[in-house]
Amino acid sequence: MVSQISSPPHPHPIDPHRQRRSIPHQPALPLSKYYKMQSILMRRTPLVKRQRSIKCLSSKSNMKQSFFAHVNEQMKRESPYKYEQYEKGRDEALRKLRKRLDEERAKNAGKWWVNPPRTAAAANNESSSNCFRIDEFMSKSLNKHINATSRSSFKLGGIEPDSLPKSSIFSTISANMKSLENDGDISSMFAPKPPPPKIERNKAMLFDPDYYETYQELMTFVMDEDKSKKYVKKVIKEGYHKELVEAVQKWLLSDERVIEKQIVEERWKRLDDVWRNGWKEGASTIFEAATDEETNEHESMLLIELKSQQDLFIEKIIADNPTMLEAFAADIPDDNEQHIQTKVGIAEQFEELSIRIITFLLRHCAKRSRSDAMHVCWYKVKESGLKLPQDSISTLLYIVTTMGSSFGSSTFRSHEKDEEQINTYLVPEEVATYHDLICQPTESSVSLRIKTLAGKGDTETAEELLEAYKKSIQERGSEEWIKLRTYIPVFKNYCDSGNVAKALSVFHKMKNTESVMLEPENYCMLLATLAENGCFRIDASAIDGAQSLGYKHPCGPELFDEIANDMADNVLEISSASARRLSNALAAGFRDAPEPAIESENYDGVVSNVKDAHPLAPMPLTTRRAAANELVACRVLLDRSAGVCKVTGSQQRLILLCSDQRKQLQGDLIDLASTQYTNWTKNIDTKRDKHAAMDSENKASEQLQKFSEWLDVREGEPFTAIVDGANVGYYMQNFDKGGFNYHQIKFMVDSLETRGEKPLVVLPNKYSHTNYIYNSKQQYQYINESDVEIMKSLKDRDMLYSVPPRCLDDLYWMVASVSDQTASRKGKDLSVPSHDPTGRFPGTRPMLITNDQMRDHRLELLEPRLFRRWYGCHIVNYSFTAFVMDESVAGNEVRFAQADFFSREIQGNECPASYDGKWKGLSWHFPITDWDLDERFVVRIPTLQT
Repeated sequence: MVSQISSPPHPHPIDPHRQRRSIPHQPALPLSKYYKMQSILMRRTPLVKRQRSIKCLSSKSNMKQSFFAHVNEQMKRESPYKYEQYEKGRDEALRKLRKRLDEERAKNAGKWWVNPPRTAAAANNESSSNCFRIDEFMSKSLNKHINATSRSSFKLGGIEPDSLPKSSIFSTISANMKSLENDGDISSMFAPKPPPPKIERNKAMLFDPDYYETYQELMTFVMDEDKSKKYVKKVIKEGYHKELVEAVQKWLLSDERVIEKQIVEERWKRLDDVWRNGWKEGASTIFEAATDEETNEHESMLLIELKSQQDLFIEKIIADNPTMLEAFAADIPDDNEQHIQTKVGIAEQFEELSIRIITFLLRHCAKRSRSDAMHVCWYKVKESGLKLPQDSISTLLYIVTTMGSSFGSSTFRSHEKDEEQINTYLVPEEVATYHDLICQPTESSVSLRIKTLAGKGDTETAEELLEAYKKSIQERGSEEWIKLRTYIPVFKNYCDSGNVAKALSVFHKMKNTESVMLEPENYCMLLATLAENGCFRIDASAIDGAQSLGYKHPCGPELFDEIANDMADNVLEISSASARRLSNALAAGFRDAPEPAIESENYDGVVSNVKDAHPLAPMPLTTRRAAANELVACRVLLDRSAGVCKVTGSQQRLILLCSDQRKQLQGDLIDLASTQYTNWTKNIDTKRDKHAAMDSENKASEQLQKFSEWLDVREGEPFTAIVDGANVGYYMQNFDKGGFNYHQIKFMVDSLETRGEKPLVVLPNKYSHTNYIYNSKQQYQYINESDVEIMKSLKDRDMLYSVPPRCLDDLYWMVASVSDQTASRKGKDLSVPSHDPTGRFPGTRPMLITNDQMRDHRLELLEPRLFRRWYGCHIVNYSFTAFVMDESVAGNEVRFAQADFFSREIQGNECPASYDGKWKGLSWHFPITDWDLDERFVVRIPTLQT
């Protein structure tokens, strides 16, 4: 709204009867409600959105300019950096506005801007005082609401009502208009008042804006939570001074350091040196916590340093908050010890309140995995000399382990590290020191310290710390385990730097540590490192210390075979990324090898067609037959029926379970039966089935053990085929009136006997009764006389085993398939070779007849290698035309198919020798998790015949 200006008669007189566009002059919201809504916005809306939200709300009120001033002040205090950017944008907008007004003034030279009066009478009396009357009206309205409403209703983000300006933007416009002459520049009406002089702040004392903004957001949220407010009210009720509470909140939300950064860092560097010198000197007590009878020397030093830091901090806080000092001094008699008692009281209450609020923040960050606020939070803990409780220290240690995406990943390649990189390693390292000097060092804290040392490139020191910690565990007889994550930073740094001797040594220690479970990527990392450095070449130099670690060959293709053979015993498959990594490493190690040609085998050395590719590039299938002296590292598709590799010509094997592995699998199944039965009894409704609830928890394992013993001691002909009775009985019965069919079981048994097998049908207990519930709708199925005759015939011939009630039949036919059947077998090998003259189905005996896909989650508890090897060796799938009642189609026949023709696991097989017998080598086929079932990554490093 532009005020009317006293001026000479307008060249075009105003028509009093002319209609003007009415502009509503009523606020959309009452001021009291407006204040309340804005207060909510200021407390709960993130800083980035506050200005936008306030602008939207203020557009509904006639007081928007006044409240914009309060919002700006709030933003200026909370985020100076953001406010500076906002000021630049505002100044640019005002510049454009003034430019536009100047253009309009030049365009309308000689004309006057006036407000059309509402009435003809008003047209004769209106003057520039109209603007003053509007301004006075708004000021009176504001004062009226301030006097009528309590002070707490007008707190806008901490601003008291008395600090609200009693004038609006119209006062500035009116004052500027008074000084305007008739030919003055109208844009000068909107000229803002000169801003107050800026207070220069010491940038060295300010936190990084990126770190602080996240911290401030989380800390504000925590302080606004109900539990924080309740705690503050509680301590004030218990006698805490309100001035101290406000000082704590002010300090926690401040973006400025209280103590200089250099002073704090020097203190913590001394503490870190003390702890590091302890384990470097071989003192195992550095890894022990202090007892109640004696105080750990290093912990005492920490307490001394914390006390000194706290005294320095409290002095600064008291100097910055004189009202807090006056409040405490009023409660203490005026004597010589007044200052000391006041300082002690302030320190105790300040520490207790600060620890509680920081603990709230740590729990909040731990639940939400927010580690970015720890840069500021940890500095506040350091500068104040707080001694956090042990649970809070453990939470802090957990949070900082996730700091930085590249944390502990590799050494720095640049000599100049920016502050962000330094903080990424400095904060976790200091937290680990803080944890270890107050609490007992744990695997988590030592692992964190090793990561920071390795991340900074100090790999040898990290390895020394790891060895010292292992030694302390042995000396103390501790049951704490060292995990894989503790070794990985050291191992990875040695691999990245190409130190093959150290990498092989650390890998050997990892493999021989009982608590460390190696992963496929660890093997691939070692193989890739050795390959890149040419350690698998025929002319490679021996690796220092390789033979002392137990490797028969210190270099060459044979070393690759040794590591791959060990890998095959511990790993089932690798990822496509690892396959590409290993392929690129072999390409780098054999980069000088010539490409294969037509007469490649006449060449005296190794030829290679392996090319370096992008790590994310897919690996194409290769079908070309490689020369005998050619390096192979490619993707192949195996012939499912023959298992022959088209590139290397090697034959894949079906790897069988050895005697020890069968016993281990049998024991695991018995343990699994006990676990399954225990879980089942927990869900029993004791009111409905009291007898079942009273059964022994070991019933299932005892029954399965009896079944295993029965198989071993029974005499007669050994079982060569175990039939999953439930699976065969329900095969293809998913039609109307279909159900469990005994005639299908008889048909399967007869077919097996015709092929020269001795079958055993394993059947759940309920199918041995004349009626049973066969679906979830509690519907009963009754068996007829012919079914009873089949069941009776199988029992009489000792071919049917009924599983006890409440026991899982899957475990019984699995145990039967791996049973030695000692008495009946009499040491004879029951396996059937290929092309058996009697026409029997080739493979391991006893074979398991089932189409079960083994997707039961309980089977995941078994050792993966044993389960996969058992599945490939013993499972035989079947197919036939389903029966309808007791009828079947003419010429119905059972067709068998082995589940696997070759094992889907890492295996090395001999390749056909060259025509002149000069070259040989093992081809290693690696199953890939994200490739097709019969696809493999094959590696062959040719070697000369000896």
